[in-house]
Amino acid sequence: MGAHSTSRHAKHPALLRGACLLLLAAIALIGCGSAPSQTTTVQVTSHSVTLSWVASATKVSGYAVYRSTGDPTGPFYPLAIMLPAATQYIDTSVAAGQTYYYTVTAFDTANLQSLPTLAVTAAIPSN
Repeated sequence: MGAHSTSRHAKHPALLRGACLLLLAAIALIGCGSAPSQTTTVQVTSHSVTLSWVASATKVSGYAVYRSTGDPTGPFYPLAIMLPAATQYIDTSVAAGQTYYYTVTAFDTANLQSLPTLAVTAAIPSN
């Protein structure tokens, strides 16, 4: 019984850490001011994707660009950090025939991020 009890309790710290990380991530996502405009646009060529957005309505320290290759709901992975004056990003690390999904967030001086923009889709033509 002692071994079972130890095994059972050993799992709780990991679950607790995971729950705390999720809570911290949720707090970080809602901590910043407004997100960039939800009207993110995409231009696609056979070698690049150009994302454009309207700047946040509140003062921000910059923008973070995220990309997913699996699904428009994610998971999204960090791709670039942009300066506060930036309203465009060009992704040249794309592959022919692949579909990518992008979101953009704004972040403040405390690195708190806004909610992400709606995901936009970029289908790279096959060569």
